[in-house]
Amino acid sequence: MALQSILDYVAVRCAASITGLKACYSTAASDEGAVGIPRSIDDGPVGFCLPGDGTADPGNWEQELHEFEVEVWVPAADMAYAYRTIIPFAGLFKAEFRTDIDNNETAVRVLYRGYRKPFYDDTAGKPFLVMPIQLEALEIRASDDYQT
Repeated sequence: MALQSILDYVAVRCAASITGLKACYSTAASDEGAVGIPRSIDDGPVGFCLPGDGTADPGNWEQELHEFEVEVWVPAADMAYAYRTIIPFAGLFKAEFRTDIDNNETAVRVLYRGYRKPFYDDTAGKPFLVMPIQLEALEIRASDDYQT
């Protein structure tokens, strides 16, 4: 169990299971089969699995809580289309993360925690509407287990 494995498998399962998502990218820093983040975005909707904050409780059984998000990017040349397309993703992610709670054994649990309001972003060279989907993962392991 490690952060990179958690993020990468979330991207793999989102690409395979979230209806309407054309692709989902992550660091591809593990052997979970994720596709790495591309240099540019040609089309959407696509997702980007990105790390957030983490907190750890050391001890004989270390616990680490990872907060992260999947940003869903939808082309926004037509803002009505973009909102109509992006809003259902909150419910789709909620439904997906009620299953396979251990995320292919990369964590003790991975949970849907909500979403943030969509925002406009044109840094990719085109207009996109972006909605962050908030997730969290819990790792618990013995302090003498030094796997990364």
